Amino acid sequence: MDFVLLLVSLIEDMDKNGVDIALVQARAGYVSNDMVARAASHHPGCMIPLARVGHDQQSAGYLDDPAPVREAAPAEFERCLFTLGIVPAGDIEE
Repeated sequence: MDFVLLLVSLIEDMDKNGVDIALVQARAGYVSNDMVARAASHHPGCMIPLARVGHDQQSAGYLDDPAPVREAAPAEFERCLFTLGIVPAGDIEE
């Protein structure tokens, strides 16, 4: 599903279920931190974006050596906070 359809679907579901504010974060293989930031910028009053690190490793099938993902985490959190304007929240289990 493309980004615009995902966003429209989320907003429709929120409206249908009386949800005024949603926390949104990346989802492995589907939604990136950049997409989360873009979605929240289109709906600033109803979406709170959270940065996620580790979803790249998850979509790759959990690498045998997670060291590169751990080493890249601080830089990704910094990029999310200062470039994308979204708060780093770590990894939330699904």
